[in-house]
Amino acid sequence: MLSFLIALAICCLVFYVYHNLWLQPEKIRKRLLMQGINGPKPSFFYGNLLEMKRIDSSKKVKNEDKCISHEFKLHPSLNFWKNEYGPTFMFLKGNRITVYVSAPEILKEITLCTSLAFGRSTAWIKQRTCLLGDSVATLNGQAWAHHRKIIAPEFFMEKVKGMMDLMVDSTLSLLRSWEVRVETAGGFADIKVDEDLRNLTADVISRACFGSSYLKGKDLFSKIKALQTALVMQATWINLPGYRYIPNKKNREVWRMDREIQQSIMKVINERKVAGNIENDLLSTLIDANDLNGSKASEKFVAESCKTTYFAGHESSSITLKWVLLLLALNPEWQARVRAEITAVCRQHIPEANALRQMKLLTMVIQETMRLYSITPLILRETLQEDIKFGDIWFPGGVELMIPVAALHHDPDIWGPDAGEFNPERFANGASKACKFPYLYMPFGFGPRVCLGLNFAIAELKVILSLMLGKFSFTLSPNYRHSVVYGIVSEPEFGVDLIVRKV
Repeated sequence: MLSFLIALAICCLVFYVYHNLWLQPEKIRKRLLMQGINGPKPSFFYGNLLEMKRIDSSKKVKNEDKCISHEFKLHPSLNFWKNEYGPTFMFLKGNRITVYVSAPEILKEITLCTSLAFGRSTAWIKQRTCLLGDSVATLNGQAWAHHRKIIAPEFFMEKVKGMMDLMVDSTLSLLRSWEVRVETAGGFADIKVDEDLRNLTADVISRACFGSSYLKGKDLFSKIKALQTALVMQATWINLPGYRYIPNKKNREVWRMDREIQQSIMKVINERKVAGNIENDLLSTLIDANDLNGSKASEKFVAESCKTTYFAGHESSSITLKWVLLLLALNPEWQARVRAEITAVCRQHIPEANALRQMKLLTMVIQETMRLYSITPLILRETLQEDIKFGDIWFPGGVELMIPVAALHHDPDIWGPDAGEFNPERFANGASKACKFPYLYMPFGFGPRVCLGLNFAIAELKVILSLMLGKFSFTLSPNYRHSVVYGIVSEPEFGVDLIVRKV
């Protein structure tokens, strides 16, 4: 009897694995094939991962350019399959079916979809749970809607205006340190700006999130950066059930750093509760909204919301600042035009909200930068549990949709023959007039899940850049090596080296 039960258990396990890794994906794949969505034929367990690796290796993609090009280079296999199967095709990552969507008519409906049955990719969420936790960035359905309703008011424009003074204070502190370096070096300094910009945006978001506790918030910065790096090393394309729970060396390191970050945030939260301080910051809003009375669920929500805001609030801004300064260093005529505009608008005064609205050229430069160097090159969404129709296609529940943001931002059919060039003039009449299909410009995402911090990010970029360009000019350092690395975000692989001079 024991032998029979063991044999039965093994058979059930084999059937379960075979069903999940082959029968179920194949059933969905056939439904998509019947609707005209084609793609490479998958193999058992790996799907199309081995073919993807082979194509990417054969193309010998090298991100480092001797002459600086703004060409987008990520997964040549996707471009290869697009040429072979059309703008909408499917492939398998392990047992997960992903549909690559670049057809404008389908994307238009996707960007307009407000259904709670359409949300973040569950595979994407699992890979980033340690970094972002159960927060507005990773939740779906009613839980996501509830969390967004709490946090969104913190980033309304009226609230952002009240944060401009702290943006200015943080930036002026950095500029004073650059002034000393320039004067000490004899009129100009060769500066790798990456660390300075990361510290600057971390300082700004720390003040915005933690108020008077911002110095303790800043201590989280290095820990979150280290966790991000560890997650990139941990990431796997294969959708292996339970992989992130295996106690291997990489996973244990991720778990350790996650615990340290949670403990640091909870220490700040508990100190705020004991002190009874009433501050006009995100931390107070989250504490009040959840009425922390010892509920572990509520405490976890506050901690992970702070962690998510902290990561998203400083990482994307610092990287965008690097790209803007690089592009202005490469295009001195635009740098001169933007500086002249800032001088005319601010007239030697500190920029304020009304002045930011008048900086049209600076806005155009920021928009063009976010087009050429999208922080998030791919957006992954999923039909959660139920079928959803986009265009003439019914996408079965559980299918992942890949929206190739960076590829769309570089498409000559959308942006014209100069799509690979830096040309802020295309945004002279706003983003809605910049390209053939305005809804395909999505630097902050799209639809109801558009980035909550959009207003904050744009205001921060304008404040920092206007102060920097008012004091310094930037040219490219001979030490600069142009290479884009695609991880959780897209950033300069070797950093940005600039020659900095006082104006």
